[in-house]
Formats: sequence, structure tokens, C-alpha cells
Amino acid sequence: MKFGKGYENYTKEEQTRIALGRQVASEGMVLLENNGALPLKPGAKVALFGVGQIGFLHGGSGSGSTFADYVVKLPEAMENAGAAVDQPLLSLYADYCAAEQKKVEKEPPHMRRGTIPELVLPEAAVKAAADRNDAAIVSFARLAGEGRDRKLEQGDYYLSEEEHALLRAVRAHFKTVIVLLNICGTIDMNWVDTYRPDGVLMVWIPGQEGADAAADILMGHVNPSGRLTDTIAKNWKDIPSSENFGAWADGFESYTGDENQIPYWGGVGNHEMVPVGETVVRPIGNRRYTEYQEGLYVGYRYFTSFGVDTAYPFGYGLSYTTFARTASDFRQTERGIDFKVTVTNTGAVPGKEVVQIYLHGAEEPLERPDRELIAFAKTRELAPGERQTIDFSVDYRSFAVYNEDRAAWMLQAGSNALYLGGDSLHNVEFACFETSEILLEQVTNRVTPAHHTRPLNVLSKRDPEGTKPVAPPIPANSGEKHGRMKDDKYEWPEVPSTEGKWKLRDVRDGKVSMAEFVSQLTDFELIVLLIGANLSKISAVETMDREMMADMPPEPPERMTQLGELSEYVPGMSGYTAAIERFGIPTITMSDGPAGIGGGAKTSKLAFPTATITACTFNTELAEQLGEALGAEAEERKVDVWLAPAFNIHRNPLAGRNYEYYSEDPLVSGKIAAAVVRGAQKHPVSTCLKHFAANNQETSRWDKDDSVMTERTLREIYLKGFEIAVKEGDPHSLMTSYNPLNGKQTATHRELLQNILRDEWGFDGFVVTDWEGDTGLAVECIQAGNDLLMPGFPGMVDWLCKRVQDGTLERSDLEICAGRLLKVVMHSAAMERYLSKEA
Repeated sequence: MKFGKGYENYTKEEQTRIALGRQVASEGMVLLENNGALPLKPGAKVALFGVGQIGFLHGGSGSGSTFADYVVKLPEAMENAGAAVDQPLLSLYADYCAAEQKKVEKEPPHMRRGTIPELVLPEAAVKAAADRNDAAIVSFARLAGEGRDRKLEQGDYYLSEEEHALLRAVRAHFKTVIVLLNICGTIDMNWVDTYRPDGVLMVWIPGQEGADAAADILMGHVNPSGRLTDTIAKNWKDIPSSENFGAWADGFESYTGDENQIPYWGGVGNHEMVPVGETVVRPIGNRRYTEYQEGLYVGYRYFTSFGVDTAYPFGYGLSYTTFARTASDFRQTERGIDFKVTVTNTGAVPGKEVVQIYLHGAEEPLERPDRELIAFAKTRELAPGERQTIDFSVDYRSFAVYNEDRAAWMLQAGSNALYLGGDSLHNVEFACFETSEILLEQVTNRVTPAHHTRPLNVLSKRDPEGTKPVAPPIPANSGEKHGRMKDDKYEWPEVPSTEGKWKLRDVRDGKVSMAEFVSQLTDFELIVLLIGANLSKISAVETMDREMMADMPPEPPERMTQLGELSEYVPGMSGYTAAIERFGIPTITMSDGPAGIGGGAKTSKLAFPTATITACTFNTELAEQLGEALGAEAEERKVDVWLAPAFNIHRNPLAGRNYEYYSEDPLVSGKIAAAVVRGAQKHPVSTCLKHFAANNQETSRWDKDDSVMTERTLREIYLKGFEIAVKEGDPHSLMTSYNPLNGKQTATHRELLQNILRDEWGFDGFVVTDWEGDTGLAVECIQAGNDLLMPGFPGMVDWLCKRVQDGTLERSDLEICAGRLLKVVMHSAAMERYLSKEA
């Protein structure tokens, strides 16, 4: 197996991680079409078309972007795999892409295009390439990421005119046409019926060795075993959330900025301030909202329940071999259901198979989707004729319904059917069992919607036409102007110079309780501890543009000398907590990058496969190994809190950050995320699940777009993955989202953070805001149990100090939050480094 040029420059440990990333990419790529053309024969002569071959995407944009010392491009990968790449055509594309890239580099970094326009080739050039080669491989790329959603237009969700022209040309002249989709999210696939390519491989966004992984599959060195974690619809309008993707308003009002607004202290526009004296037109109450009218019917739950055709169903994927699946030994117990599934490789080459178990649960009194994934597993690689038996044990709670009237997780009375199959559409019933009504867990409704505009309409199988999602009447096109970071000067309180009686190590060693320890800190010290250590002035441009920041030399934060210097200052990090030396409290560092420690900063070295392709492996063991590799990378980089994994639901294919998230299905999302967390935390590294919760679009993310849904929808779809990851992964921290949820900002949502997360699920780590996700509500965040406000600005410290002085904020709230944060700090690698320096 050959690796990309530059692989030899890595350490042996890093090379092992690179190889693992390549395996994840190989197992997560999904073969959508194959009429027998794949795999290609050894030594095949291939013509590579599409600018995507040169600009092969290894990561997305935004905080999930990655940087690596080398990234394999498709021409190199195909040659590594044993193909002969057409050089005249390659030179043509290389020259074109180089010229276009120079144009891109002249644009402001935050305005740069993700991909360059497709090259329009003369018909003669395509014909000549066909005369020289055995097959055409066409690469299409789509970049997306944080800060903006994708668009329902050509060149994004739809193919561009140039891409259509390219497919027409190669189809007309080549006998064999293969298409690679190097994309951040699913696209319209109707072109497959038009051009009938001989093979289509979904390569997603696969990391630095992703092109090699794709070439391995094309040339038959690896048998594809990835399965879709999203349904690909035939038509955009078939997606029920298509009516409600974006932001709407109750109406508009004129508003004049005054002195009574909540002070804003950040550098990004996620706030409400309007310059004093200026009048703007904005949504009434400055509220925008998105209605989740589809309710439970997200992805395959909708398509299977309402009988709507798909281009490719959830769980779908082809292999170079065939498998037989049989279920046996079904048994119902007091706790749940047990059964076995035996998988046999009935084909001619080795391969892995994904076993998928679906339920159609009892539907009285509450209706349920016709198919719900309740279990899955992946076999080992099976040789031809070899078989493997997998034991399944599923407890009732894992497939219970949430009954809002009774505020409880219930098992409903009636018949339940189990299905075994290759995807959500093609499956066969193998067991039917009866259940009585059982109350499995009594809780309390915590997130009941309080929608201002109208009653929330929710889709139902019992009245499809009467409950069909319909977009609200008023789109939220706001003319609001945002404030800027304040330039005010603040006088810090004097900090005592005396050493504390107790140090943090004394809490860890059991000499003093955490409550007694935090009681020693002054109000000011507690407040600074709960606010990120970035207390210097940062311009809005720097804050908004991570690419620009990555190229800037790091400078330690200012204004911290009274409390002590940062214990560590690591270039490329996303944030720090404060050091308080007189109490022996070290700094912990935080890093973005769900697919690479340090995110897009050039201080990072490795770019791993992204979340969606990891989930498409359906391999929790492999996901845990990936987490362990990322944890090792974080440990070496002196990162204490890895701001990942992220796994909000793929509610709609246009969501810009879908590539950072796993699936439309909460079970897959939760299981894969839990595995990554377990792997990473085998090292002295804390993971941080994000974004909690219902953060399913980037539209109006700075403008407090309210996610409006029923509590049942929330708990069964949008919280279920988090619940699984918290209970099975035991993450040390969790990050709230920018959006409100049913009228309340998630960062200030005590019912969400305390009642559900901590009381119901047993989470005992700390909660942190997304960067500037406090949205000016610092007091309310602390009171709700949001323990750490990031990235931290002087105005936040000043504001909270005054609120403690006037009695608005209780010191006890500060102490509780500090205790939860310090519990993680005192067991961190930063603590060990700090103590070793002391010694």
C-alpha cells in the first residue's frame, strides 16, 4: 500500500494514525452505482475529469476545517493504486486550476469561494482522451461549513451547467464513466438517470489520505462497505423540512437603539445591540424562528412511513460481493429483546457487511414511524463462504416513545415488528412480539413550545394532507445593524497577594472538599475563572476569519498578570481558561477540529476523515480507534479539551455543517459519537459534545433563530443522540448552541442543562457556551448552569462583577459552576504539567 508524498516525514505513531484515517475513509465511502465496471482492472488507463481531481477536498470550512502537512490528490492516488493516469488531460486541468486559484487568493479570506468553476472542455479534447484511455473518472466537489448554509441552486445542491456539459461529453465518448462525489452534504441525484454512469462512489470529505482510499476502492484493493447515514431524496420538495428550512418572523417593527440594551462585548454579530440613536427595521421582538413541522418524520422515518420514493434509501450501499442474512433465537425478556443474526459471504471476494435492525412499534395511543433503526453492527471481513453470528440485546427503553401527556418514556401496548435488511427500504420482518403498556421512566416536560405566531402544526400519518408542512408567511429578512466590541476601559479589583490556604491539588488529594476550596476565591477570581482567558481586545475581522487568524503569530492574552500567567500557551488553540496561581489553578487549553486537532490552523499536522464518513462505516469499534488517535494527537499537542465530537441531526441536506455531524438518525449519531468519546478519553484529554441542542442550520445563527418543536420530537430525535453519547461515552464537557429552543436561549436553558442533562442523564462534567454564545446573557448563563463563557472579554467580567454587587447574581451560583469546571481541571494533563513545574 502506497501513501501520499510526505507520509515519510511523519513519526511512526503519526503514520499509524494516518493509516487508520485511511481505513475509516475506505469503510465510510458508499458505492451508489455499479453496473460491473468496478473495480477497474490493474493497470487501467484512466482519464481524470473535473476540477475536483486537483482540488480534492479533505476537510470542510469553518471550525471543522483541517490542515495537514500533505494532502493526496486524485491523480497521485490513482497512480499509487496502480492505474495509468492520462497526462495531457492532467496538465490541462492543473494549469486551469492554478490560474483560477490565483484569482481566489486575491479575494478577502472570509469571502473566498470554496471551489472553482468547472472547466468547459472542447469536444475534441474529450474524444481524444477517450481514444487514449479505458475509463473516465469525473470528480465533483462541494465545500460547505460553519457560518452559512448551502444553496438550492446550480453549482451547489444541483449540478452546474458546466458539470452537466462535462457529463454529456464523457458519456458520449467513453464506454466506462465513473463519478466521484467529494461533497460535504448530499446533492440532487437525478442526473444519474439522465447520464447513467457505470459507477458512482460517494467519497464524502475523507481526510488527507481520502483520495488514496477512493483509489483503493476503484481499483479493487478495498471492497466498499460504507452505508448511507442519510436518505437521498429524488426531489427537493420530497424532503418534509424543505418548507421550513431558514428563518421566519412574526412581523416587523421599527426599533431605535437606546442605553437600556444588554451590553455586548464580543467581536461577532451574535447579539442584539443597535447603535444608540439609530433606527432599524427588525423582526418583532427581534425573534426569528424555524418550525419543525415534520416532527418525528426526519429522513427515512418520513420516506418509509409515507411511501415516498427515494433516490437512495438510508442504510444503502453496494459491495463487490454478496451476503445472506438470517435472524434466529429471538427471545423477549422483562428487560427487552434478544436475538442473533448470522451473516454469510455468498460472493467471490472478501468483504464486510452492515446489519441493520428496524422496528415498527405499537402505535396506540401515539403513532410511530413505520421504520426506526434500533440496532446495527458491522461484521469483520468475511472470506467467501465465511459466516459470522452477531448477538443483539436491545432494552425497551432504547425504543420507547415519549408520551407528553404523561411526561414519561412509555412502552405502548400492541404488536411490534422487527425487520432485518440492507437498508431502510429493503428489509424483511423476522419477529413479531406483543408488549403491554409499561411506564419505563417518569420525568417532567421541560421544553414545551411557546410559539408566538400560531399553533405548531405537526405532520401525522393519520392526517397527511391536513398536517402537511407549510412554510410560515413571513420570511425574516432583517435590516438590523449590529453593535461592535466595546472599547471601554475597566478597573480590575485588587487581587490578594497572599497564598491560598488550600490549593487545587489538595482537593484532588482528598484533603479538602471542592465546596470549601472555592469558598476561598474572591468574587472577581471566580468570575474570571468562569470566563475565557481571552481578555485582550480582538477585532471583529480576526474573530470572524479563522483562516486569517491561523496565519498570525500567536500573542498571549493580556490583562491576566494579576492572576498569574497562563500555565501553557499553545499556538493554534481555540481558547483557554484563566490561571489563578495563588490557589494552584492551571490553565486548560481548548482546540477546535472534529477532524483534526487545531482545526484549520497551520500548527496542526493531521487531517482525519470527517464525521459523516465516519458514521457511514457503521463501525463503532473503528470509530473508537479514530477517537483514540485524535486523543493521542491532542495529548501530544497539549490540548486539554477537544471541542468535539459534533453531532446534531442532518435535518436537511442544505445545512452547512452537516459534514461535521454524523447522520439523520439519532441512534447512529449517538453510538458513533459515544465511541469517539471513549476512544479520545483513553488519553488525558476531555471531549466536548456539541452543539446542544437542535442546531440544525446556519441561517440566522447570529440572530437567535428559535428552533420550535414538540417535546416528543425534541426528545426522540434531537436529544436522543446526546443522551446516548452522554450515558455511553461519559464526556467531560458539553457545548451549548447559538439557537434558542422553544423560546429560550440554549445557553440559558436551565431545564435543558440542569433538569435533563444533569438530573435525568447523570452528566457530571462542565458546560461551556459556543464562542460568544452567551449572546449578552452572561448572568442568565451562569444561573442556568452554563459553567464557562467563551472566549471571554473584559466587559463580561465587569458586567458580572456589578451583578454580584447589586444582588442580581448570587455568589453561590459562581461557586457551583466553578466546582464543576475545576473537577475537570484538577484531573487534566494541564494539572500534571503544572505540578511538575512546581516541583
